[in-house]
Amino acid sequence: GSVSFAIGAIAYPRTYKSSIPMIADDKGNPICKRCTFRPWASTASVASAKVLVRRANGHIDTVAASFVNGRWVAATKLKAGDTAWVPVAGVHDSYGELNGAASPVVSR
Repeated sequence: GSVSFAIGAIAYPRTYKSSIPMIADDKGNPICKRCTFRPWASTASVASAKVLVRRANGHIDTVAASFVNGRWVAATKLKAGDTAWVPVAGVHDSYGELNGAASPVVSR
């Protein structure tokens, strides 16, 4: 069968821990007045997603997902013994950012 999944809102962090004193949240909008990396971006939408499928014989397929009725759906044709997951970098947002963690593995 197919694999479907929902992706929640993508929200970028306002800051991160750094030894560089210039990295800080000034609580304003845009996020950072000194930055050159989309300082106004606080959220994004998913542009594309893919699923990896490990077949029972060990072969791995990459299957593109489509956005259908509020969920991402990949026509994986899972059969007994197959597993599927969204890999690291399997989700791209509208600014080209990638997911940093894989999804849980599902099986048939």
